[in-house]
Amino acid sequence: MNKPIVAVELSHSAVKVTIGYTLDNQPLVLYAAYHPLRGAIENGHISNPSLLSGALKKALQEAEQKTNYKIFDIVLALPAVGMQVFQAHRSSTVVATSGKIKTIDVKNVVNIMRRDAQVENTTIVGIIPDLYSLDDGKKFVEPPLGYVSGTLSIHAKIHLLPTDLCNEYAHIVEAAGYKLAKGFVGQYAYAEFLNSYANLPDGYIAVDAGAKQTKLSLIAYKALYGTVTVDIGGDDLINEVKDAFNLDTKQAEALIIKYGYYPNQTGYEAKITDYVNEAGITVPLFIRNLATVIENWLEKYREIIDVGLQQLVTEQGDNTDLLKYPLVFSGGLAELNGMKDYMSTHITNKDVIFITPRTFGARHGRYNVTLGLIKAYSRYKVEIGDEINKVTHISRDKGNIN
Repeated sequence: MNKPIVAVELSHSAVKVTIGYTLDNQPLVLYAAYHPLRGAIENGHISNPSLLSGALKKALQEAEQKTNYKIFDIVLALPAVGMQVFQAHRSSTVVATSGKIKTIDVKNVVNIMRRDAQVENTTIVGIIPDLYSLDDGKKFVEPPLGYVSGTLSIHAKIHLLPTDLCNEYAHIVEAAGYKLAKGFVGQYAYAEFLNSYANLPDGYIAVDAGAKQTKLSLIAYKALYGTVTVDIGGDDLINEVKDAFNLDTKQAEALIIKYGYYPNQTGYEAKITDYVNEAGITVPLFIRNLATVIENWLEKYREIIDVGLQQLVTEQGDNTDLLKYPLVFSGGLAELNGMKDYMSTHITNKDVIFITPRTFGARHGRYNVTLGLIKAYSRYKVEIGDEINKVTHISRDKGNIN
C-alpha cells in the first residue's frame, strides 16, 4: 500500500482531517475527524493565524495518536478566492531516441505550461491534464507511458490563486510544525470527489453548501471551469432560528439538526421546547413554528443561489444554457433533514441531485473536499510526479504549494 495521504481542509467552521489513499480511483479512509473552530477565517482569508495554526497542530497531533501514524506533511485545500482558470495546450519533443514516452516527457510539457502561465502576483496551484495527444492522432485521458511518438501534446486546465493568499495558508502549516506537500483549490478537490459518482451528468453546477458560504462551481466533463461564492450558509440558518425564538446558538443548532424541515410539520402542534418571547413570557415552541422559520429561510437561500447562478453565467461569457444545468448539492448544510425535498419541490426548471459521501469512515458532506484531496493528490503523483517547486517566500522545507 502507498504512503497514506493526510488531507486537510481549514474552513470557516472547522479543521477537517482525513487520512487515506485511493484504490481503483476511489478514496479509502483510514481516519477522519472534524474539529469545530470559529473565528479563524473570514471570507477565505485568515483572520486569527495563531488560533488557526494551534487548532491545526492539535488536530494533526490527535490524528497521530489515534492512528499511530507519524505525520510529516499534508495536502491542503485552498479557498477559491481570486481563482483564475486558464486552458493550455503545449507540446514537447519526446526525449528517448526510441520515441517511447516516459514520465520525464510529461514533466517537460507541464514545465512549459508553468513557464508560459506566469501571471504577476499569482501562484499556479494546479496544472490538470485533460487530454494527451500523440503524433498519430491517438488521444488519452491518462499519461500514454510506453507509447511511441515524436512529440507529446497535453491539453490542461491551469489553476491560479493570489500569491498572498497561498502564503497565508503556507505559513499556517509551517507554524503548526508540518510541511506542505501540495495545495489544491478546494473546489477542484470537490470536483474530484464528485467524479467518483459515475451517474452524474456531463455538465452540472456543484453546490457546496457550507457553514458561512455556498460555492457554485461549473463542472463539465469532470473538469472545473469556474466558481462563484455567495455569503450564506448553515450559520445563517442557525442565527435565524436563534433570533426567532430567543435561543442560544447551541440550542438553535441542536433543534435544526434534530428536526430539520418537512412541509407537513408546518401544521404540526407537537411541543419541542420552551422559549422566552419578546414580551418576556415563557411560551411553548411547537414543531410547526420551527418548520415555518426554516421554510422561510430556505426560500431566501434559494433566491440567493439564483443570484449566484446568474453571476456564474456572466463570468462564463453570458452562457445562459448553464441555467438549465442540474444542481448537485452536497456539503454540511445539504445534510439538513428535508432540504432535498424542499429544493426538489421549489426548483422546477432543472434537475436537483443531492450527494452524500459513500466512503466508509467519512459518510458526511463535511468530508467532501478532503476526500477529493486524496483523489487529486493521487492523480497528481501519477500524472505529474513528485516534483516540488518553491512558490512562496518562506523556507524551502516548508510551505510549498506546488
